[in-house]
Amino acid sequence: MKVRLAGNKEIGAKLKQMKRGTKNEKLRQAIRPGAGTVLREARRHVPVLSGELRDSLRIVERQSARVDIESPLPQAPVIEFGWPSRGIKPQPFMRPALHENRRDVVDEIEGELQEIMGL
Repeated sequence: MKVRLAGNKEIGAKLKQMKRGTKNEKLRQAIRPGAGTVLREARRHVPVLSGELRDSLRIVERQSARVDIESPLPQAPVIEFGWPSRGIKPQPFMRPALHENRRDVVDEIEGELQEIMGL
């Protein structure tokens, strides 16, 4: 999910003044709580047989201002998207976790950014 914070010119102005590395760290810091919400919900939605997939979901911070929620298990995308040629139906867990909480996630990110920026 890409989040575009429209309408908050103060945050945008402060971010433009920062060096790239500092800006990316501040953005990752702001994204973490929202990512935590999506992670909790994905764990709640994921189909559980052994719990291995649920327990493998994690937040991974990237170099840029990006935070991913992922699993290293090869069956994760198969469960999420299915595999029609093999008769495996999709059992989405990540997309519902995001879409059902989208507004809360954006609000969390905006609130964290305002706090970080001292606004």
